[in-house]
Amino acid sequence: MPTVEQPQRPSDPGALAQRLVEVSTDARAAVLLDASGEPAVAGGPAREQELVEGARELMRAVDRAAGEPPAELEAQVLGGSIFAVRGARWTLVAIARRSALASLMLYDMRALLGGLEQAA
Repeated sequence: MPTVEQPQRPSDPGALAQRLVEVSTDARAAVLLDASGEPAVAGGPAREQELVEGARELMRAVDRAAGEPPAELEAQVLGGSIFAVRGARWTLVAIARRSALASLMLYDMRALLGGLEQAA
């Protein structure tokens, strides 16, 4: 039975967003936000400032709409999917192809973010 290789867990916040884009064939771009919503790093071909602002706006809107901030988020938009995973200190937001499998995207994101959280 084939095994799924677990993504290598970078302990450096600067490498995490780019690592997600490298590990996941469906991820187009990603951004890592710290607990205050400030960007640690973005990865992928998207315009960095546009990606950061979009991620911040999305997470603020989700927090206002939810009674409690969600640990994970999946949203389908025209032309793609958006995923977010929160840890105690970081939030990882990714833009993916519309056909991305949510379970695989969220698994990769949790694994990478978990490594970063453990390294702290």
